[in-house]
Amino acid sequence: MIDPFLSLMGYYDFHIHTKNSGCCKEDYKYSDVWSKIKECDLDGFGVSDHCNYPSYKPEFIYSQKESQKSLGIQDKGLVGLEVSIYNKKGRLGISEKYLNSIDYKIVSEHIHIAKLFSGFFTTKTRVEHWLKKYKKKKSKIDKQINRVLDMELRGIRKNPNGIFAHIFRFPLNVNYVPDVLFERLDEILNALADNHFALEIHSGHVHNYNLSDGEARQKIVAGEHTHKEFYHYLYKRAKKYSLPFSLGSDAHRINDIKSRKYWKLFLNKIQVKEDELISPQFFREYENKKV
Repeated sequence: MIDPFLSLMGYYDFHIHTKNSGCCKEDYKYSDVWSKIKECDLDGFGVSDHCNYPSYKPEFIYSQKESQKSLGIQDKGLVGLEVSIYNKKGRLGISEKYLNSIDYKIVSEHIHIAKLFSGFFTTKTRVEHWLKKYKKKKSKIDKQINRVLDMELRGIRKNPNGIFAHIFRFPLNVNYVPDVLFERLDEILNALADNHFALEIHSGHVHNYNLSDGEARQKIVAGEHTHKEFYHYLYKRAKKYSLPFSLGSDAHRINDIKSRKYWKLFLNKIQVKEDELISPQFFREYENKKV
């Protein structure tokens, strides 16, 4: 009898951008990614270009699906999108039409590109300004952070089955690591567990986890903790919820895609086993259960 957990195993990098993402630093496409994946000794991949607003039309997914079919790698190379949480109600920035045409989705928060209608316009700029007067503005800063965390929770609960990317991107992106991230982490992890999400092990986590204590302390602008301390706590708590994990290089250049050896070294550090990593079957199992 085949062990059902084998279908969930594998070194798959699901967070890779191509030229279709405006932030990508090089001109490469889906087929180029497949060549790099084999070079990196990975089992497979997913391309996940950005989609931030419902009005945006990511027509490129259809040509990516054609490439997927012509290469015959439907089981190894998926076509997805990294979709931003669009507003404070948790709506995703994508039309249902496109969501139904892809193999999987990455859900993420990008308040730095928020528009007036999002409810978070200028949030990042305001907080960066307040951090210069951290002791006086701490309550205001944490209020803004809690609003973003509430948005993330609604985004997870309203849009099940996917990958949750770079957890707490804001405020970690402004190098602020407050107590509130530790206090509310279990809310996020519980929501992920209840809504069939994998937690992304992001390449940025690896970098920050490997900093010396001195380097980690120098990096933060304000707050009670360092990135290194937070990521240590994150993986410890995530295992309490038996969350599956996905690997995400968040590649914006072809050489940003990390090798099997790179990921394996980090998995050993955070005590995540290979059979806790997801494969394409993770997304299909959820869709089959719905049917």
